[in-house]
Amino acid sequence: MAGQIYNAEAHWPAEVLLWALGAAIGWWFLRQWPQYAMFAILAPVWLGSEWLYKHLYARPAVAGWLALGLIYLCSPYKPLIWIGGLSVIPLAFAAGVDQSSIGDISSGALLAAYAAATILPLVSGYVFRRDESLWDAPFVVWAVLLSVIRGPFLYIWCALGSMALVGSGIRETRAERINLGIVGFALTVLSFYFAKVMGKLERSGSLVLLGILFLAGGWALERTRRHLIRIARGDE
Repeated sequence: MAGQIYNAEAHWPAEVLLWALGAAIGWWFLRQWPQYAMFAILAPVWLGSEWLYKHLYARPAVAGWLALGLIYLCSPYKPLIWIGGLSVIPLAFAAGVDQSSIGDISSGALLAAYAAATILPLVSGYVFRRDESLWDAPFVVWAVLLSVIRGPFLYIWCALGSMALVGSGIRETRAERINLGIVGFALTVLSFYFAKVMGKLERSGSLVLLGILFLAGGWALERTRRHLIRIARGDE
């Protein structure tokens, strides 16, 4: 099956589907987590690649991947938690910087793509956590809106998502969510500084301020992170 990549012709997403089916069959017979993890990656990649094959407009696909990554992060299964934890920040960055043109995509196709990017992660969340999946719905909405929000409010939206992830980690005693939320908040502040502040200052002044931001901001965030983890664990 891996060798079929050399036989990929015009419709290359079919090869991804083939690998996803192979992973599903392997998981059905072996019941081992590597096949399960591969299917969890390849199935959404196939869906997104089908859209990208027809339309060179990445935002709906990236929004769906980001929403599903957050669902994975909030799931009770360790392989999915790892997949979500490793993918959320790169996908959030991709959703925020993608400036591709819509081109000749119809409004109906675009609406269907965003509906799939919203509904499929919500269904996956319900399968993983049942009633607890209601807490995952805001993350899905946040991910979808992140792909369409632009301008200065984008940084506020990213900061709000990071804080929501921290709050979710405190509520469910999940340290990885607290850590990831703190990292996301730090990257949001740095992105805002590089994009909106650094260019307005002299080179020496911007570098001095960047150093202060790294030292003081890093110290404050690390102290906050440890305090929040102690609160989540009930130590305070």
